[in-house]
Amino acid sequence: MTDQTPLNQLKNAETDAAQIAAIKQLADKLPSETPQESLLQRASALFRQRQQQVKKRAAQQIAAIEFDSWAGDLALGSRKGSLPDRQLLFQSTQLEIDIQITPIQGSDKATVQGQLMVDTPDLAGIELRLTDKNGHTRGRVTDELGSFHFSFCIAGAHELTIALDDGDLVSHFTIYDPSE
Repeated sequence: MTDQTPLNQLKNAETDAAQIAAIKQLADKLPSETPQESLLQRASALFRQRQQQVKKRAAQQIAAIEFDSWAGDLALGSRKGSLPDRQLLFQSTQLEIDIQITPIQGSDKATVQGQLMVDTPDLAGIELRLTDKNGHTRGRVTDELGSFHFSFCIAGAHELTIALDDGDLVSHFTIYDPSE
């Protein structure tokens, strides 16, 4: 003998129609209170916010690193006290990003400068955002040559986001602390 409660009917349903019928039976057993309007508004707002986050992630492209001047072994002793400049090249289907990280002597900070390289005559006014490991974001716009500059960047992981017409392009890099 089988148990024919709505929950067991749902578990044992072999067709979509049987599953729908079992779900309707379960729903009929639930209290029919109407949720408060404020609860519906909050749920709707959370759903819209989640939709926007998903769309934003879908529109984001990660730039792949093609070159890192530190990819080989650094000279012995250069990790402590004084670090050489670091050259990075990122590439995407749309453009290349050339970045130079120059440590500021006597501090844990560095200058980040670079250039966007693409076959477009006008590179002025492209928006960039540099976000550090603490979540602090600074914005810049490129000049007519696609160049940009950020001063006094703290040591740690960074994300450079470039706002393009068809979505954001993101690259990740780390600024090392010479005292570590």
